[in-house]
Amino acid sequence: MKRFLFILGLLSLFPLSAQVKFTGKNAFTLETVRQKSCDGKIFVIEKDKGELPLTCRADGNKLTVGNDDFCWDMTIRQVQRLDRISGTIRNISKRQLLLEIGMKLNVPRKKNDFFWGGFDVQDAGNKPLKRLGFKGKTSKHLAGGLCVPFPVSTLISSDQAFILGGRQNEITSYTVSVYEPGKNSAVLNYSQRIVLEAGEELKTTFFCGSVPVRFDREQNVVEAFYEASPEEFSPFVSKKNPYLRGTYSQYTAWSNPPDYERERRRYATLDWAYTPFKRSGDWFGRPEYWDYKPMKRPFQIGFGQLCVGENFDYRKLSCDEFHLKRKSVFDRMGRKFGFSFYICTVWCEKQLAESIYKDSIITDPDVTKEIWGWCTGHDTEIRVFPVGGSFGKAIKRDIKALVDELDLPGFAADCGTPGVNFYGAAVQNNEVKGRAWDEKGIFCDELCALNQLFDYIRSLRPSDPLYVWKNGEGKADIRLIETELFSPIFYSWMPLTRYNAGQRPCIMHAKEGYVLGKSIPDWEKLTLDEFLTKWHRLGDHLLLSCFEYGMTQSIYGNSGNAQMMYCMPELLECIYFGWRALIPVAVSGLDKDKMLYRARYGRKENTILFYGNPYENAMPVTFTVDNSGLGGGYQLFLPKMRDFAAMKNRIVKGETVLDCTLPSRKPFLLEAAFSLSSLPESGSFDAVVSSKKDINEITYTAELSNKESFTAAVTPREVEGFTVKLQINGKTVAVGEDLTIPAGAKISATYTSQLFASNRREILAFPFTDKDNHPAFTIILPPDANEAEKKVAELLKDYFRFTGKYKITASGELPAAENSISQVIVTVRPGTDPVVKVEGDKLYLSASDYRQGWQNYIALSRIMDLKYPNIVPMTIHSPTTRKVIGKFGRENLILPWSACFENSREQDK
Repeated sequence: MKRFLFILGLLSLFPLSAQVKFTGKNAFTLETVRQKSCDGKIFVIEKDKGELPLTCRADGNKLTVGNDDFCWDMTIRQVQRLDRISGTIRNISKRQLLLEIGMKLNVPRKKNDFFWGGFDVQDAGNKPLKRLGFKGKTSKHLAGGLCVPFPVSTLISSDQAFILGGRQNEITSYTVSVYEPGKNSAVLNYSQRIVLEAGEELKTTFFCGSVPVRFDREQNVVEAFYEASPEEFSPFVSKKNPYLRGTYSQYTAWSNPPDYERERRRYATLDWAYTPFKRSGDWFGRPEYWDYKPMKRPFQIGFGQLCVGENFDYRKLSCDEFHLKRKSVFDRMGRKFGFSFYICTVWCEKQLAESIYKDSIITDPDVTKEIWGWCTGHDTEIRVFPVGGSFGKAIKRDIKALVDELDLPGFAADCGTPGVNFYGAAVQNNEVKGRAWDEKGIFCDELCALNQLFDYIRSLRPSDPLYVWKNGEGKADIRLIETELFSPIFYSWMPLTRYNAGQRPCIMHAKEGYVLGKSIPDWEKLTLDEFLTKWHRLGDHLLLSCFEYGMTQSIYGNSGNAQMMYCMPELLECIYFGWRALIPVAVSGLDKDKMLYRARYGRKENTILFYGNPYENAMPVTFTVDNSGLGGGYQLFLPKMRDFAAMKNRIVKGETVLDCTLPSRKPFLLEAAFSLSSLPESGSFDAVVSSKKDINEITYTAELSNKESFTAAVTPREVEGFTVKLQINGKTVAVGEDLTIPAGAKISATYTSQLFASNRREILAFPFTDKDNHPAFTIILPPDANEAEKKVAELLKDYFRFTGKYKITASGELPAAENSISQVIVTVRPGTDPVVKVEGDKLYLSASDYRQGWQNYIALSRIMDLKYPNIVPMTIHSPTTRKVIGKFGRENLILPWSACFENSREQDK
């Protein structure tokens, strides 16, 4: 497994920032982080004419360039470590303009430099290197599936990187990255091709800068973009959207009879609703397209026709009957199970496309143009362009109709990749944005078109936005990673895929999970203990890799892996704060021939550092954290635990030094508790940082050894669902405002839950069951109980139906009120404050509406699961797992686990 080693230098990362200055005409200078000046220029090329002479006007941070045909206004603004050059280019002529606009930068070069044009990082030798457009790096099993290039042209040396680039989600179909070496210098070029009709204008964004390199390599460049344009790398719906906060059912909810408690205990919040339509290209299901003869095979009940344990039998269903059945499924279960409506918007049933969508058929010779049975199983499908033209209009019409008819949480978008060019009539006017040109004519890239479609989807219900879950690249809120972790292809393209995903959640869709037939090829010859030993290593690798890449697994990787399920709350919290590319931490005490899994999440006070030790013995190490690489401030850390923790921090010249012991084959997390905006004049002090946590109250404390007072703002970390009170030496102070930190200060942050008014012990002591483990409580609803209250009550009943079914508790109905020993009082009314609390033999669960009540139930049930646990053994999801279960017995296929995030619990399980 390829990993990059840090390069230890002497310079901190963040305070050293470059600056771009316009110098007249179309030229600029870049004052680099090494206090050297690099010359650059703005350029415009017109097709068939070459680079154009420009008239220019510079005024401070503003520049205007142009000629008789166009005018390009630009403004420079420094954003973190990069300068952002935002502009508007206008066609002031009466003709169509085919332009390439961009920037060039002359930079010094050294031996052993690297060039990164957005795909693979390459040795920057004496030969020119270039990346032209989006065709290039295969990332998916389907022909034509490509990684989108990171929007950059950069030269990376041992101590700094020179950067040109653009926006991650720019609506564009063609960008260029070029490295042209000279004797002791090189020219970097980043540009994009555009098409402007007469009178049309286009917003433009470029980035330019220089950042120091101390750790890793291209990760420094990626992090600079994350800092300069965080909106490009974050979910476009709220990151607090509950569907973004879990794992993936992988059809066990959509295709099979769904069991909510089963999915909840797996932390599943989403499923790929595949495929709730009869005919590819007719997602809504219109009467005029209903009756047809499929080309691949006759209608039958295949995988794509299964739905919640039933089926869509198109041999019998009329169009009206289909709509009623589909609506019933989504109305009853769509939001509960996160049924994400499957749309494969670049494929259409062949007869339908050739009869009414001829203007939208893609003919790019470099890509697959026809497939058989991909979406429905019975259709032959051909590739079509999803925006503009007749097909693009039909897609928008269908998506709008689906949103109006069904109670959808979001969409699951399959296929659609960069590097697929459409030259048809639909892109010959400016109705379609992001058009480009080449020697074949004007075109639009397929992924560029899909990104516009995804924006349209999110615009349809602004008060309750629909998420987009995308297989592969694109402007989605969630990324589906469709491959096996144990496949070599994963490591060839996952780094770039992760860079592009940024802080968005990634979920793995695996066909075989552990690929046991290849990972343990001799499994049939092994005893149970021998098999479990080998599988355990795979399970730990999967767990540590999920933390390393910020992704969750489906049931294929989670079933039987008890340690994965134990660690799921921490993994999901890491993902919530967002995966970051740069880990500015030096590690000492690590043997040269050894490696660690590692990752970083969040920034500043919300930083979480992950390390995984793959070796059999615990490993003592020392971490030196360069705080300047975390976004600013000086962080104080401690181990992230569920109950309590403590750690000594040594602040040495602005860096945080931590002595740690990494457990064997378990995730180890360090969380920042506080961020200080400045330090004492000495730049050094020690601090003992501790935490004490419960579900209703959390306290972080930092006892400083500073010998003199100093002025700093103190910001405690974010704890979702809690309000915080910050104190210094017992006095309440404002968060994030400058104040005097006295010598030997004690800083404390006390968090109070916005939901739980009782602690964990009080809830676990509540008598849900009697001495014989039978359900012993009754649910009390208001006399005029509304539907929301009844639905929350059903969730509680379902909990004990599940525990009874799997013999976690005795089976049986909840007792009548007169026979119960306790009561759960449910209130869901507008204006009701959310609360979960225990008072004697009564537990109160209150909320203002059903969605809040549902989430409050989930929070309560996570505590109840500690008392009534259920660990799912290996499940059958491939021919090999069926054989493994047949040989060893399913009940035996659960891996051992330990309570690695608790100091107060027995460790070995």
